[in-house]
Amino acid sequence: MDVGCEISEQKLKLIKDKLNYFNDNIQDKNELLNELLNIILDLPTEFTVSKSELKTLGAENNTIVSECSLEPCLYHYTYIWECNGESYWVYITKVDACSVYGWKWCKDRWVYFILRIRRIDSFICF
Repeated sequence: MDVGCEISEQKLKLIKDKLNYFNDNIQDKNELLNELLNIILDLPTEFTVSKSELKTLGAENNTIVSECSLEPCLYHYTYIWECNGESYWVYITKVDACSVYGWKWCKDRWVYFILRIRRIDSFICF
């Protein structure tokens, strides 16, 4: 699941087409950013990770959640379990003392999210 720096010709064409469309039709920069991100970022893997697999995957120490423990996940696909039992894929772009920022996979697209660190029960980076 390496994001890498290379963008395929097909993705570049899609990006140019979207930019032209939005330049002509849309004033909302956030909508443009979201559309472009959904072209550039790949879909997360189809599998979900169970919390019981954390030790097998070598991530048993990720049950201690802090700014420092989340920093290695910057710009990586990460699977998060919240304290309320919800779990999902994210692509983290910023971490501070209180929150995690980035993109959350929701059904069929990436959406921007901010999550308080205290709400995270555990996580694993890929």
